[in-house]
Amino acid sequence: MPAEPSVTDKAKDFVSAYGKKLLLLIAVIAVLYFLADFFVLSVKPVSISVVNAENQGVSATISIFVPGQTQPVATGSGKTLDAQLKKGEYRIEVSSGGYETYSDALIIGDESEYSVQLEKPVQTIVKSVDLSQNVFLGQEVSGTVVLFNKSSKNETVELAFEKDFEDVVTLESNAILVPSGQEIPVNFSVLFPDSTRIKDAKKGDEKNGVVRIKLTTNRTKSVDFMLLPSPKITMTPSTLNKQGLQSGTPLQQVGKISITNNNEFSVPAFIVTADAEDPTMNNWISFSKEETMELAKGQKDEIIVYISPPVMEDDLTIAGASKIRVSSSVFSKDIPLQLGIKQTNTNFDVKPSLYQVSLTQTADGYPTNRSNKITLTNRGSVPVQNIDVSVSPVLCKSGGWLMFESTYQFSEIAPSESKTISMAISAPSTAEPDSSQTCHVKTVYDNPVSGEPTFKEFDIVITTR
Repeated sequence: MPAEPSVTDKAKDFVSAYGKKLLLLIAVIAVLYFLADFFVLSVKPVSISVVNAENQGVSATISIFVPGQTQPVATGSGKTLDAQLKKGEYRIEVSSGGYETYSDALIIGDESEYSVQLEKPVQTIVKSVDLSQNVFLGQEVSGTVVLFNKSSKNETVELAFEKDFEDVVTLESNAILVPSGQEIPVNFSVLFPDSTRIKDAKKGDEKNGVVRIKLTTNRTKSVDFMLLPSPKITMTPSTLNKQGLQSGTPLQQVGKISITNNNEFSVPAFIVTADAEDPTMNNWISFSKEETMELAKGQKDEIIVYISPPVMEDDLTIAGASKIRVSSSVFSKDIPLQLGIKQTNTNFDVKPSLYQVSLTQTADGYPTNRSNKITLTNRGSVPVQNIDVSVSPVLCKSGGWLMFESTYQFSEIAPSESKTISMAISAPSTAEPDSSQTCHVKTVYDNPVSGEPTFKEFDIVITTR
């Protein structure tokens, strides 16, 4: 009985009988797979959208070409083109009124959605952006963008504020007309809310703001700045309290304001102003300086406050809503005023050494007394002006009873100052013994408070024996 064929022998017999047919079958399957992959399986639905630089949909004509061919394999109009395309490289052309025509390679891969961005043919550029180097939380800071129109036609553009400028910039108007061949400044303001997070609470964060002309991607300019926390400032005193100030006296010191920068960074200069409840009183108040320097880290500055109240008939209190305001672009504080001002003292004293003079007749007549003098003393707090001293009746002078031997008119006598008028007192040779003459001395001056003429009068009685 013959032996059973082995597995190996059976396989050899199968290959010998069917091998050529198997190879042909495998080849046919491979060709069919290649053809299916090329013509059917590699074709996929794709969507191509058209947007502008603001990511807004734009209606356009869209055409897709196989490289080297002039007839598109897909074309259409609208904001989106849906097409059946194989994976691979194509050329895409997109055109829309008012935009630059887009032409570039399009690589179709595994993705199903593609986007093309169109730009406006804007000739205006952002020439510069100017902003303070330091910006503080809660502080509104002004900046300036300079635009330049390179074209021969006027252009109206809009600005986009991006990166660290996003959502913190305000413009008065965003439709900006830029004349042909000219550059114009555009003002904007930046305000970071107090709630904005700062990584380095001591030294602040480095920031970068970008200004771009809308509907373009390459018309941009950036600016670097530091975003700083609200500054910590020590300011004393809490109230300026000064009593016993004298009306009519200039430049009386009310107090001293001290300002200290407690931050790791510099703070802008401070300006000091008076804000009295009665605005006319603001003119009475002055300062050793109206503006500090910029304060560096830990630096301190001081401002002395003075008051020069005018003459007044009554005492005055400055309080209530009256204050001194110390402010900068990043900090402000009101210091209340509590001031007491005394009424003007107008004590003006005029008196002679003697009110009565006795003359004894000699063989040569009556002697001349020169010891009696008139003293004018300003015991008040303000100058006394336009002083004039006179004698009446005329007989006192013409008869030789009383004559002034020094000036008797003064333009001003200052507080605590005295003036003296020398007199020559005698009697005419015809005067009988035991006779007398009353000479009336009158002083007139301008009242320091009212400005009206005020009089001081007395009599000097001259007797003979």
